[in-house]
Amino acid sequence: MTRGRFETEFEAYKKIFEDLAEVRLLMPALRPLIEVTNPNEDKDDKLERLVAQLADLEEGLNTSVRTIENLGPFIRQTRRCG
Repeated sequence: MTRGRFETEFEAYKKIFEDLAEVRLLMPALRPLIEVTNPNEDKDDKLERLVAQLADLEEGLNTSVRTIENLGPFIRQTRRCG
């Protein structure tokens, strides 16, 4: 592997993992272990908050998928047996 190829592949993987880390950070918001909320918050407010959190997760996931697809030619593809 040439140095140029290594650096290109490394930068591609770095960007992919950066985007996937963002998705990973958004996931706990959907079901937190501890949550501080307004006691006066009604069911509609909670639903609105959940919809916003899901939209953030969807945006992060879509960004990750686009990054993987766009950088696919610059990373080594491995064949899976079976």
